Amino acid sequence: MNENTEDNTGETMSEVNAVDQSNTSIQMPDIKGEVETQIITELTPEQEAAMPEFVEKYTKIGTQTGPIDREKAKVYASKLYTFLERDEPQVLFANGPTEAWLMTVWINHMQQNNIKIPEKVEDIVFDFDKIREVAKGVSFVWPYLDGQMMTSWVSWVKFMQYIGVVVTESFSLIEDQIIFNVIYPLNGYCIFSERFSAVHMKDKKLHCDGGPSVEYPDGTRCWSLNGIAVPQWLAETSADEIDCSEFAKLTNAEVRREFLRKVGVERFCEKVGSTVLDKQGDYELHLIDLGGTTGKWPYLKMLNPSIGVWHMECVEKNCKTVEDALTFRNQSKIRPEILT
Repeated sequence: MNENTEDNTGETMSEVNAVDQSNTSIQMPDIKGEVETQIITELTPEQEAAMPEFVEKYTKIGTQTGPIDREKAKVYASKLYTFLERDEPQVLFANGPTEAWLMTVWINHMQQNNIKIPEKVEDIVFDFDKIREVAKGVSFVWPYLDGQMMTSWVSWVKFMQYIGVVVTESFSLIEDQIIFNVIYPLNGYCIFSERFSAVHMKDKKLHCDGGPSVEYPDGTRCWSLNGIAVPQWLAETSADEIDCSEFAKLTNAEVRREFLRKVGVERFCEKVGSTVLDKQGDYELHLIDLGGTTGKWPYLKMLNPSIGVWHMECVEKNCKTVEDALTFRNQSKIRPEILT
């Protein structure tokens, strides 16, 4: 089932923490004065039991949808620029990360070419078609803050703090950004992207079979299957209509796994005209006709014992047996417990 998570609070992170702690068993330690350095070698049962609460809390924050609180964004920008020892910035808002990037390109273009920028940010005209032409010549990315994409890292630090690890005061700048999305702190201007407009998940992983797993108001989209970023065509094309010859063009092992999970290993082998050369337990060596100038090539079919999903991986052309394929793949005859 697809899930959308709405932001109904709008609190700053310090407020979120205060609210959550009043309704949860998570209690942060009150550490004052000098702290004795200790090495933690294992967690207490209570600390282990708190892990799911951290996961639930920060997953909700990291997948929040809906408009950011613009007044709180201005407060955060002021705090950030004070830390960076810069003058107070003017704050602009974009409808998503692509729009934020293009606005960043245009502001820098005007500054570098001494083009007069209107004093009021609302008077700045952003012609995104024109800016896209300017952006074609840009080969680098200006420094930015990840916003809510930093939530997983923040949750880890907060758990470390929960078990007694002392973090620096400046960590609050990193923590407070996760109620926003991407932030570009430029000279004189701070650009905030709006949050997701939709987030689809399955088993707590980004997933949408048939559409984008993440969408933004500016049209920016991402596609995922079972937590793995995949091409748009793989997510949106039905299993029956996928061209199995595309499998050979995929270079990422996890994407290939999702291809096979969606199409089905047996259907894939049938469509591409596979011949079984050898079989040993959960391993099969197939000769697959990839067509064109590539021709026939051996692929090792194997079951990943850690997650129970089938893989097929191209091996050296002279492999004739499962043992040949495993030796080539692992540089050893030892069979792995986890496939990488």
